[in-house]
Amino acid sequence: MIGKSSKQNITLFGKKRLILVDEMDGLRHDKLLYVVSRANEEKLMFGIMGISNNKDLLGRLDNRVRSSLRFSDLDFREYSEEQLTSILRTRAERALVPGCYDERLLAKVVNSVDDFSARVAIERLWKAAKHAEKAGRSKIMLQDVVDTESIKPEYNLSSEELLIIQILKDGELQSSELYDRFMAKIPKTKRQIRNYLELLENKGLIESEDLPADGMLKPKTFRLKA
Repeated sequence: MIGKSSKQNITLFGKKRLILVDEMDGLRHDKLLYVVSRANEEKLMFGIMGISNNKDLLGRLDNRVRSSLRFSDLDFREYSEEQLTSILRTRAERALVPGCYDERLLAKVVNSVDDFSARVAIERLWKAAKHAEKAGRSKIMLQDVVDTESIKPEYNLSSEELLIIQILKDGELQSSELYDRFMAKIPKTKRQIRNYLELLENKGLIESEDLPADGMLKPKTFRLKA
């Protein structure tokens, strides 16, 4: 997603500024984007590039932010098997001892990743290397990849996400009860809580199920993912 201010010919300290926001769906609220969008009033020019795998993110932004920054979508296709293998080979050459891996191992890692995610593939290769090292071997085996496939990735969770995980340890909950228990600990809006829930679902830590609804809003149940 790329947004820009309308002051095309004005610079800040003689230079144009580009703000890159990785994992933009992790923003706790729109305040940062709103402040930047108001830069036009100060006759400054900013460009913002936001990176996210959430295609619905733009629809959740404040209307004032969207109208000021005029974001547009730029989709990146998934890596091909050849591209991911090339990326993994480059990382292995830079991070691993020569001779501790071969092309068969790289192919095994690549084929173990469902969506050809570079992040997941690199993490899986690293875990396989740690697994072999712990076993006292100087070469990473194909079985090391298999043994580490079931290890869930580690995440740096916010206090809000950790609270949701803690609440759901008591069992499956409907959205209304989950909101109440969350807000009793941390004062947040329902929209903000939904954002945290969506982040946790994207990370594969929780799952939800729609329930029948009489009104316009569909209630859900949430549970920890097994």
